[in-house]
Amino acid sequence: LPHIQQDKFFDRLAKAFEFCEKKVQDGKIRSYGLATWACFRAKPKESKLHLNLHDVVQVAQKVGGDKHKFRYAQLPFNIIMPEAFVEKWQDVKTGDKTTRESFFQAGKAYNINVISSSPLAQGLMMQVPLNVDLFKVANLGAKHLQFARSIPAQNLLSNDIFENKKNKF
Repeated sequence: LPHIQQDKFFDRLAKAFEFCEKKVQDGKIRSYGLATWACFRAKPKESKLHLNLHDVVQVAQKVGGDKHKFRYAQLPFNIIMPEAFVEKWQDVKTGDKTTRESFFQAGKAYNINVISSSPLAQGLMMQVPLNVDLFKVANLGAKHLQFARSIPAQNLLSNDIFENKKNKF
């Protein structure tokens, strides 16, 4: 996204989604997603980097209709990269109303399952001490993982994943 114009990016994204939707039709995959390192965490004013989930979902709807199979978004989430949970940088459109929500809440609103990557910030978190009593876990790495795991599931998973009888939680 920062290296090409936004319209070219969305054209490429549409082609990728067309490919994925075809694989769904062919029975090769059930659904697909998008992983980014920075785009979903960037501030809206960082226009050459910020990516709004609403715009991505619109591409999926354009390509696959209302029953598109774009179902997952992955982005880093840890103590030094908490934006997905704490910053309201995503536009969520419901009818005529637009609100600003966290990425996790936007994912829920659009039935996109959010997957966290880099919970230990590529090992960097192993150098960041946490209070001894935090999470009642002795191992530092486990404490940092517990931080990421402590986000309630209802903030991460779309409603349809709980209703899907093939998934067992």
